Amino acid sequence: MKEKFSEMTDSQWQVVEKIIDNQRARHHSLRTIVNAIFWINNTGSQWRNMESKYPPWQTVYWMASPVSFSTVQATWYLGGIAGLPCH
Repeated sequence: MKEKFSEMTDSQWQVVEKIIDNQRARHHSLRTIVNAIFWINNTGSQWRNMESKYPPWQTVYWMASPVSFSTVQATWYLGGIAGLPCH
């Protein structure tokens, strides 16, 4: 049984923030985008059914592409250290 999805805590985000390149100016918070990626991964929902509290699905989808998502995948790999949702 899957646990209910919960977004990253501040301490978890501090670990992720060090791994992900946040130098680029963004319209949406990188933390919100990463939480949205974790939400998709956890719920198995379709991109277009993303909750409205997250950025548009196209933005999150682009960030989850293989090129952009490599650092987030590394974060999932290290997730056990920070207690991130690694489903």
